[in-house]
Amino acid sequence: RVAAGAVVQTAFPVTTTVSDQHEPAIAFDGTDYLVAWRDIRRPDGGDIYATRVTTTGTLRDPTGFAVSTGSGTEAEVALTRAGSDVILAAWLDSRSGTGNELWSTRISPGASVAAPTGVRLATTVGADGPTLGWNGTDFLAAWRAPGGVHTIRVSATGVPDPAGSSVLVATATSRPELAGVPGAHLLVWVDSARMPSETTLERRLPATGAAGPDLVVGGVASAESEPGLAAGGTGYVLTWTDTRHGWKTIYGTRLDDAGIALDGTGRLLSPETRDADRYGATVSWGNGMYLCVWQRRPLMGAMTLEATRLAGEQRLRPIIM
Repeated sequence: RVAAGAVVQTAFPVTTTVSDQHEPAIAFDGTDYLVAWRDIRRPDGGDIYATRVTTTGTLRDPTGFAVSTGSGTEAEVALTRAGSDVILAAWLDSRSGTGNELWSTRISPGASVAAPTGVRLATTVGADGPTLGWNGTDFLAAWRAPGGVHTIRVSATGVPDPAGSSVLVATATSRPELAGVPGAHLLVWVDSARMPSETTLERRLPATGAAGPDLVVGGVASAESEPGLAAGGTGYVLTWTDTRHGWKTIYGTRLDDAGIALDGTGRLLSPETRDADRYGATVSWGNGMYLCVWQRRPLMGAMTLEATRLAGEQRLRPIIM
């Protein structure tokens, strides 16, 4: 866990289940953090499970609860919270047998899943999963597919825009990330065409009017990938997988409301050890701090999830859990 830029708790397991867990996502429901992931406890390619984590780091659902356990593979879940404390979850789903589709459901406090069979948002979304944001009025879902980054608006009650999706960014080369503040969303993605290595970019999307310019984040001559983004009390926190040490670690920075980076080339958030790569971080704001969760892949043994809390005062300070 992280508070005011500082880590207040060292890394801990998110579930006691022995199965492999992949692709974590986090949101805060007003009382607890909700952490969701792709779970391989059944031999069907993966289901979506979740658990609630209290603000003191205690697991309410040690083995997790089912969000979607359909006949196909469910993967790459994303979460975001609306002002009503309801969380929207969206994921890739292969149940149609014709390729990945985008499905969703709302989750209320108390682990109540509104649509256990899911609501379809889009068809043929490609290989990358979605990202979600809430701007105070409605949700925005974004994902990478042929042609660039596609988006679709979703109502507060979980109903997709009947007009369908549109292409927003044509040059993105990674799964994008979204976060929302009242009246605007911030979109983040990676462009591998930038030299000398992969570069994280961002763009502000106001509810009305023209989009802002593309801004570069990080700026270190090392590969930056897999961005994670959350809106906090003021501004945002952006995390990413970084290779500046020769192996994969998690870095982050604060961003102001205009998307300007406040922590230079970023701060190290994860342990820096050669015994494991750490990547695929996701981050969420709640109860005055950020919670960041990532995957840990050791040289031997099962993949696991680790987490830290962040506090965001004058500068980002990790609080290892």
